[in-house]
Amino acid sequence: MSRIANGKYNTVNQFGDYTDLVNEYLNKIYGSSLELYIIRYYKNNPTGTHKIDIEKIEESLGYLEDYLYYYYQFNNESFVSIFTTLIDDLQYITVLPPEKRGIFGQYVSSEKAVYINPQLRAGSYLTSDERTRLHICHELGHIINSKWMEKIVPILNSLKCSNEDRQLMYDGFSLLDETTTQDRAENIAYYFSNKTRPQKFRYSTRLFDGRPFETNFDYYGEFQVPVIAFARTFRGIGKLLDDELVMQEFNKRSLSEDFSSRIIDEYTQDGQIDNLHYMLKRLGIIKNASYAAFGYSEQKYLRQSSVALDEYNQLVGKMRDYRDPITKN
Repeated sequence: MSRIANGKYNTVNQFGDYTDLVNEYLNKIYGSSLELYIIRYYKNNPTGTHKIDIEKIEESLGYLEDYLYYYYQFNNESFVSIFTTLIDDLQYITVLPPEKRGIFGQYVSSEKAVYINPQLRAGSYLTSDERTRLHICHELGHIINSKWMEKIVPILNSLKCSNEDRQLMYDGFSLLDETTTQDRAENIAYYFSNKTRPQKFRYSTRLFDGRPFETNFDYYGEFQVPVIAFARTFRGIGKLLDDELVMQEFNKRSLSEDFSSRIIDEYTQDGQIDNLHYMLKRLGIIKNASYAAFGYSEQKYLRQSSVALDEYNQLVGKMRDYRDPITKN
């Protein structure tokens, strides 16, 4: 059932005292997104897929509403922060130009715009529409994570190290960004599709010299197991045996804008900051190798990815922390 009637967007979920505000925000996004599409594509650069483009923009507004509703239901304490961040940092949802439809989606912070591929194919477990929802949610997740990604920059800039090492550590945090937003998006997509997430399966890419890895991600599967291991190095998570519970807790923490600084603080308190830097640099290589696989980073990282993974795995297991969480005074 369409949520658009008489040129207006109509919410289908209830957000308590925030329902009218959500409806107002979504209508604002709807109007600005259509206006942007007409200016950018309809008049000056026709995509040749006008009908499906408009349909996907309208559907994506529904996915945005459902994204908010998911957190209103299941992470209510984070709802206001998430909603406020989206109000501040998301003004448009539109489609990728045809020449960029080799990717799934993109968030451009300077434009406050989420771009989506309107021609995504079905996967092994999700339909085309369900995958569109997943990748919309992934891009929305980047907006939420951007708060703690921004906070890590001055911390890294204060370190006495080479620019290359500093960049690799930032890229390591970027891998955490990609993985947490992907895992959260998978949970949301499967929830609204009324499907159970599949079990992990073995998969291989050009990374790690072709060695297979386990994942149940639609994309960025090579990041999943390393981040689960990383999450277990934190108090209150390391004692969890189930991988899903590990990511559930890590994801919950990643909704905080202090996520990255808290990572630094915990490692600093335990006198393990050098080991954190070591692992982040290896994760940075793996992240860059993934990007290199589709032409967005240097090819040298593909060659380095196998050794980086081995070096990372040799340390991360030793860093597992079985203690209870740090209590706040």
